[in-house]
Amino acid sequence: MGSNDFVGQPDDDEGPTREVTVGAFRLSAEPVTVGEFAAFVDASAYETTAEREGSGFVGRFPDLELVEGASWRRPNGPSSEVVPTSPVTQVSWSDAFEYCLWSHGALPSEAQWAYASSLAADGDAPIHGELWQWCADYYDESFFRREQRVNPTGPNGGSLRVARGGSDRRTARAALYPDFGSSDLTFRVVKT
Repeated sequence: MGSNDFVGQPDDDEGPTREVTVGAFRLSAEPVTVGEFAAFVDASAYETTAEREGSGFVGRFPDLELVEGASWRRPNGPSSEVVPTSPVTQVSWSDAFEYCLWSHGALPSEAQWAYASSLAADGDAPIHGELWQWCADYYDESFFRREQRVNPTGPNGGSLRVARGGSDRRTARAALYPDFGSSDLTFRVVKT
């Protein structure tokens, strides 16, 4: 885990590369799709954070604009459309967590996500892509400098959650509030 390009700057929390061990798991090959999320909503009558709030953030980090009517059904606002095979966006960490419970899975830990990302990079099939992806962990800026080496997790609590990807660097990470959603934020499901 971590980055060989780590320079130790105060705002560089990717940390130096370190070896960790994660148990066996299966990570979905692609982010959850709009069609899969629609099946969850239809079966459970779930209402997402963006639907309750009536708006969502649209754009690419850090250039985001709050747009009325944006939700997973219309990720760029009321006039936008999606196809069922597109990755679902405009989902908060809480929305992703509820979907995972419904599907008998979980959000990947940051360690699982990083491991899958390194394997995919070795096979020339990066998982990080252009969209940010929720991880299960609470955010900890010193995560890569901690000594936990087997199935590492973030802290036991906090106010921010981890998102990974969203960049051409597979080690990119973000700290986001769990009720945040945007048009460039999605998630995958892990099963152990």
